[in-house]
Amino acid sequence: MKIQNIERVVYSMKRVPDFKIFIFTLMLVFVIPTSTLASEFTPYGAGEWDLIYDSQILVTSSGTNTSTVTSGGGDIRVCISGVEHGNLITAQFYISTGNAILPGMFVTNNSGSPSAYECLSKIDVRPYVDSTGKVKLYLKVVSKNQSSDIVRIVIED
Repeated sequence: MKIQNIERVVYSMKRVPDFKIFIFTLMLVFVIPTSTLASEFTPYGAGEWDLIYDSQILVTSSGTNTSTVTSGGGDIRVCISGVEHGNLITAQFYISTGNAILPGMFVTNNSGSPSAYECLSKIDVRPYVDSTGKVKLYLKVVSKNQSSDIVRIVIED
């Protein structure tokens, strides 16, 4: 009988450290907020659009270029607002060497007031990335039905 009692005591003593480790781990899970761990870095790239250009520009019938922007590759998109009634705005990306990136895009306004914020289809610029993993490009914007138009251009990466 005594040996069995001693074996039970020894067995239960072996289990106490396991239980303490379990309780300690459980306390850590509830004490350290996961938001603290997540806020240590800000992810960029896949999944969210990053603003790389935002400006109001005077678009002419001969065309107006935006300043050059740098993309890390992947998809980019253009959003345009403020197109005057009856006007057609075309936009085309060019890489810094002057070669056009297809396809061209357009925004037309048939309403009675300047157009609302409209994002065009995204464009994959991976084929144009250089050895540094970046691509430098600009947008050429042309006013087709009016001699000039002031529009807001937003480019997101």
